Amino acid sequence: MDRVFALLRAFRFPVVYIIMGLYLIQKEDRLAKIIGYANIIFWFGLMTTGVVKIIYDHIKKNKTTA
Repeated sequence: MDRVFALLRAFRFPVVYIIMGLYLIQKEDRLAKIIGYANIIFWFGLMTTGVVKIIYDHIKKNKTTA
């Protein structure tokens, strides 16, 4: 359970940046939209990489103990 809270704590900043990216997409300025999309893609990719690494480490740890 501690791992879940640590994961949520680690992802609070990327979630804020993703929300900021959504805000930028709503603007009419073309550059703001591009920055918003790039922001969302970057942070979502970083979060996905982190989750995959945690799952991979968990599976690897369970394989060696079994």
